[in-house]
Amino acid sequence: MMVEIPGARAELDNAFRILDANMRALARALEPDQQPEPDLPPEPAVLDRREPLRHAYQLTLSLVAMKQPCADHAVHRGGLLLAEAGWSVETDPGPTGNRAVARRDGFVITVVSCHGEHAVCRVGEGYAITGETPHVLLHEPVEFVPPEPCVTAGTLPAGALLCYECDGLGWCPCCLGRGFLLDDDRRRRRCTCCFTQRVCLICEGAGLKWVHTLSGWAREQYPELRQDRPEGGG
Repeated sequence: MMVEIPGARAELDNAFRILDANMRALARALEPDQQPEPDLPPEPAVLDRREPLRHAYQLTLSLVAMKQPCADHAVHRGGLLLAEAGWSVETDPGPTGNRAVARRDGFVITVVSCHGEHAVCRVGEGYAITGETPHVLLHEPVEFVPPEPCVTAGTLPAGALLCYECDGLGWCPCCLGRGFLLDDDRRRRRCTCCFTQRVCLICEGAGLKWVHTLSGWAREQYPELRQDRPEGGG
């Protein structure tokens, strides 16, 4: 069971309130006649798959350019307002609209325009304010303990051999039953051996193979079952 770090959830909730207040203030400054409501997720989400996993809140406010001449102008104006408030702002033209990305103390607020079929609202040029809180370690890290083999040479039943892929482990020999691997940046990526099924795909988690069910190719994986071949034989 995952154990929460004392005070971590309160830190996250407080970060959410700060982000929500900043985003609403920006929305009021850009479109004072609109009162967009964010969809608050029930739980903060894991937005970065690097170990140890950290949690953050994400929020979105959808707006329509009414007071602003157009959505792109709203993005420009929003970036200026955030910069005046002490945020570090970068502009970035995206495939579906322009955006201004502001960062401060681990918080991220983005103002992005939405054009054509990507518009937030059909009654006018839509744009959005999105936000993300700092990433917080919510649970105590748990050290991974490799699983014990399902079967060993000493516990094999008669007529069976240790699986030639996992050697009795039963779990995927690549990810050791976790369903994921860690890349050089410690980001989780799907295990390409078991495809998140976690168990060894050759023995389907049994850790063994019954001799009478082995195909010709599978029998070749066991030296004790290989048939002697004449010289020059294929």
